[in-house]
Amino acid sequence: MTFNVNGIGVLVAALAGFVVGGIWYSPMLLGKQYMKEIGRTMADMENWKKHHSLAGAYLQGFLISLVMTYVLAYVLGFTSAVLPVDAARDAFWIWLGFVAPVTASAVTWEGKSWKWWAIVNGQNLIALIVSALVLVLWK
Repeated sequence: MTFNVNGIGVLVAALAGFVVGGIWYSPMLLGKQYMKEIGRTMADMENWKKHHSLAGAYLQGFLISLVMTYVLAYVLGFTSAVLPVDAARDAFWIWLGFVAPVTASAVTWEGKSWKWWAIVNGQNLIALIVSALVLVLWK
């Protein structure tokens, strides 16, 4: 089986998923709680910005989103998702089967809290669903 992946759709969906992350981790939403869970302060972040490229970090984050979205587009083609409900369902199962368990291992082995897990995975789930919706609507 071969699938045609819409490159423009992937770019737009990756951008949409990336924007979800930006909003999710903003101080207005869950950024402060996330910072607390990882043991960092705003002063730590300001210091980090002095020694690292913020543009480089954003580019890396977008490239990660782009890879995930391309694979998501391929999977949605494989499952023949054409309706938004199909896309949301498939994104949920991908999250539940692959993303949630992998990140749960950080709770088990790295000492991360379940609150950290919930924050990170809430964003992962919403970003996957939003990206999947954009992909099926972009066709």
